[in-house]
Amino acid sequence: MDEIFSLESTAMRGSEAIQLIRQHEKALALGSKRLVIISCTSNANLEEQRRALFVAGADAVWGKPFPDFVDGSMQAEVAALLEAAAQPAEGAKMAAVAEL
Repeated sequence: MDEIFSLESTAMRGSEAIQLIRQHEKALALGSKRLVIISCTSNANLEEQRRALFVAGADAVWGKPFPDFVDGSMQAEVAALLEAAAQPAEGAKMAAVAEL
């Protein structure tokens, strides 16, 4: 999920969309089950931007453009996030961050 969906000032930001998804999950009373959300942004090097995405509920923030992931690091991080999401750790905040 990108932080900026559109250049229009009225467009929803990625952090807002993440917050709505997390609110919807709570309203459905899913317990510890939740979607894994990876935010992909060209502003990943800006600490303020990264913090806003994590506070909104992102599980990881990746920078763009993506490097060549032939070494399997991207796949390994996704696998770890999915495994952590499957664990019944109520209230545990997943905070996997790819330093890309």
